[in-house]
Amino acid sequence: MSIIILAKRYQAELLPKFLRRRFQFVYIPFVAASILYAVNAALHYDESFWNALYRHIVLGDFSGWFVMTIFQLYILFFIIKKCQLSSVWLTPILLTLAILYMILVKLNVDFFIENDNLVRLLFIGWLPYFTIAYLIGTHYKWVALNIVKYKFATLVFVILSTCILAINYNLGATEIISRRLDMILLIISITLCILACGQITPKLKIINLVSQYSFGIFLIHWLIQEYLVPYTAQIPTTLINTMPKNPI
Repeated sequence: MSIIILAKRYQAELLPKFLRRRFQFVYIPFVAASILYAVNAALHYDESFWNALYRHIVLGDFSGWFVMTIFQLYILFFIIKKCQLSSVWLTPILLTLAILYMILVKLNVDFFIENDNLVRLLFIGWLPYFTIAYLIGTHYKWVALNIVKYKFATLVFVILSTCILAINYNLGATEIISRRLDMILLIISITLCILACGQITPKLKIINLVSQYSFGIFLIHWLIQEYLVPYTAQIPTTLINTMPKNPI
């Protein structure tokens, strides 16, 4: 969604201080969340605060790690716009790199297994999402017109991609990661469905309110869930139980 918005907004050229503003409003909150999680690690898991902070900020070893990846995609977007790179030849190159990367991951190459935490941070695995989002944002007027026209088709797309994911899961593909081809289909279908529904639903204040705080919610949601678990576990239903992995 972030790349869609950027590609739609910056059709011609970037405004001054593009990366500086991303650093201010994206990376600094990430550092603040890293400090918060490091304090939690020191208080509740007897880990050195500085060791935890190093893991979070340098290694991305906590739930906010994706900020490190999305910032790489911001830099890629910046380069594309600054160098006026054409999506005609750039798109197949980016998708080819992403597919090769996923094949290597699927083949269980030792390097990828031994350095999984580092590999997941690299932007290469997220190039399919970036490329599709960039194309949607660049051609947003055309996309918006057609997804509203074929809004039921976007819903069918969601159902089909969900079925494909479920079939693969039952066949043994149980790894919960975004870097898999069937997940790419699901994310694209859900994104198109949301964009279509967003144009035909009333403008609700609650949506704008949640949107304002969505980034903060993302950064600290694991920490909140950790402290909710002792209470939600007492409720006789699994619908609202939260069982996060160690979020530190």
